[in-house]
Amino acid sequence: MGPYTTKKIIHDFEKNDLCLYMTDAWVEEYGIQNPALYDCFPKFLQDSLKGLGDTMPKTIRKMTGTTADRYMLKNRGYIKEGYYADLTVFDEKELLQATPDRNRSFGIHSVYVNGKRVLNGDALDHDLLKTSGRAIRI
Repeated sequence: MGPYTTKKIIHDFEKNDLCLYMTDAWVEEYGIQNPALYDCFPKFLQDSLKGLGDTMPKTIRKMTGTTADRYMLKNRGYIKEGYYADLTVFDEKELLQATPDRNRSFGIHSVYVNGKRVLNGDALDHDLLKTSGRAIRI
C-alpha cells in the first residue's frame, strides 16, 4: 500500500460527496507546527478555485454545514438568524496565487467566532479568541 496523501488521492476525496473537511491541529508553544494548522482549509479552497477539488459551494458546505450536521452541532454551520456567527472572509485571488506558509493561513483575511473578529489580517486577538468561543459537548 502506498502513501495516502498523494495529490490525486486528496483531489479524489475532495470530490466525494461523503467527504467533509476538518482538522485536529492545534498551536504548539515550541517546535515546528503541524502544517494543517495553517493550510488545511485554504488548500481545499485553493483546489476548488483551480478546478482540482469540488465546486466552491460544495467545498464551503463541507467545511461548515456538513460538519455541523455530522456532529449534531446546534445553531452552527450555517448563516441563519439565531445561529452563531462563525465566519471566515477569504480572498480568492490571493488563494490562487499563494504558496502555503507554516506561520499563517494564506488568503484568509478575517475570522469571526460568535460574531467577534478574532483575526484581522495578520493580527490575531489572543485575548478575544480565549473568550469568544466556548467548549461544546459532542
